Amino acid sequence: MAAIVVPVLFLLLVGVCGGLVVLYLRHRRLQHSFTAFANSHYNSRLGSAIFSSGDELGDDDEDAPIISSFSDDVPMVIA
Repeated sequence: MAAIVVPVLFLLLVGVCGGLVVLYLRHRRLQHSFTAFANSHYNSRLGSAIFSSGDELGDDDEDAPIISSFSDDVPMVIA
């Protein structure tokens, strides 16, 4: 009986430790990427956050039609 239980418990312990290592590494990577993102959007000299207006992102809505109003007799979705 002990010849079966001990290897199973050992494999279970190795699996749990491996899972904890994976979770720790993912947490470190996520924390590092968030810190890099936050530092790129904060000016420490001025003490303020940097917000983009959307123009720098390449959002060109010049060719999008302007919706003025909706009418009850025109369906919103055409099936």
